[in-house]
Amino acid sequence: MSTTGQDLEAMIEKKFGKRGKKAAAAKLGISPAYLSDMCGDRRGISAEFAVKLSKVFGQQAADTLYQQSCWQDLADAYQVDRKGKARR
Repeated sequence: MSTTGQDLEAMIEKKFGKRGKKAAAAKLGISPAYLSDMCGDRRGISAEFAVKLSKVFGQQAADTLYQQSCWQDLADAYQVDRKGKARR
């Protein structure tokens, strides 16, 4: 299973080629650095941006947001220590 950022990177490569982040960023109306942060899972994807992604890449916006939510839930679960107490 891949993260949302990894899937985004794969979609960019498929549509724009291996060095297509700059073209994809222009098409999406964002900076290449911002897009790179999303591909690296350092930035989340908003509902508004998921709609933009669906227009450019054809993936359903709800699927993107659902996948991101599942990964966040998993990351939160890993933050629970062995005693079952959430870390703060």
